[in-house]
Amino acid sequence: MLPTPQRLSLVLCGAVLLFPPTAAADPGRSVALEVLGWDPVDRKVFVAEHAQEAGLWLPPAISFFLLDAEDPSLPVLLRDPADLAALPGGGDLRVLRRVLEPLVPVEPVGLEVRERHGASGPCAGLPAPEGQPACRAERVELTWHGQVQEVLFTGWGGSDVLGAWAVPGTDCALVVHSYLAPGGVLGLPQESALLFLGPQRPVQERVQASVDPRRMPRIGQY
Repeated sequence: MLPTPQRLSLVLCGAVLLFPPTAAADPGRSVALEVLGWDPVDRKVFVAEHAQEAGLWLPPAISFFLLDAEDPSLPVLLRDPADLAALPGGGDLRVLRRVLEPLVPVEPVGLEVRERHGASGPCAGLPAPEGQPACRAERVELTWHGQVQEVLFTGWGGSDVLGAWAVPGTDCALVVHSYLAPGGVLGLPQESALLFLGPQRPVQERVQASVDPRRMPRIGQY
């Protein structure tokens, strides 16, 4: 498995190579995640979102998982400039990559992925030229360490687990999942991060995240 910066570079370069003629006109959104690292003092796992929309790269968005939160599986997006300024280097990704402790790539042994397909139909907000695939509602359940996380999306399928990383000194692990949103020629990759708490942590009742469905899938923990 490639280190995270190299994996991200390959994803970003691949997107440019695959979609150069249509990227500027494509109204869709693609998202690639970068696993930045782990702050063992504040017990936070940081992730950066690199998004492209209508052919333009947006400023990276930084989020974290707080292991001491009531529900650590829910990501916290840093929106307030004051919160970003409080990060090392004022939220500069180059500084964060250097000061955060790296997560350890692991093989997701025992991770079970189940896909449940729903209804198919035209893709919302996009023209329907002849030959364009229909969009379908999908529910992907990932089970690991006795926990079930759920990703809900409407798109062109392509559900895949891109990698898993262990959080040093804990039983937690981060998993990056991807699917294809409609757009471009082959679809637009959408990545999301899921935090599994490990076999030693108690499993809470189901909690559903309140997030913008345009930015990332809904994530539930059982």
